This record gives sequence, C-alpha cells and structure tokens, in this order.
Amino acid sequence: MPTLKELGYPELVATTWAAISGPAHLPANIVGKLNREVVKALSSDNARKRLEQEAVVTELLSPAQFTAFVQSEIDKWGPVARQVAKPE
Repeated sequence: MPTLKELGYPELVATTWAAISGPAHLPANIVGKLNREVVKALSSDNARKRLEQEAVVTELLSPAQFTAFVQSEIDKWGPVARQVAKPE
C-alpha cells in the first residue's frame, strides 16, 4: 500500500476522531439538547482528567461546527479514498 506522500498528498496529516451522532433528520431541538448534555458531561472535571490521562484531546463542537468538520473530512479524504480504491 502506498504512503500518503507517494499518493501525492505530502502535507496530509491523519488523525483519529470520534463523535456521538444520531439518525438522519433528528429534530433540531433533540440535537441541541443532546449536544448540550454531552458538552456538559465532557466539561466536568472528572471527565477532563480521565480523558487527559488517556491522551484524548476534546473539541466540544456545536452541531453546525460538527457538520462542517465532517464535510471537511469528506473533502480531505474523498480524493485519497478514490485514488486508493482504483483498480490497477
């Protein structure tokens, strides 16, 4: 398997991320409430300390920020995935 640099993406940096998401078309009021509760839970001293111990960096995004982030990941990785998936 070629490296990202060999594929023509010398500046591309890969990271791992995780998120909590729901089904498509979830009502905005439910999305907002879930987001507020997750942010609240992850902002607690206990959660922050535990995540830091595991070397986890948290970014507490709004639903709109997360949607934009996912789109940026699609934009970034889509060309790579298409190139790698090409039959030889």
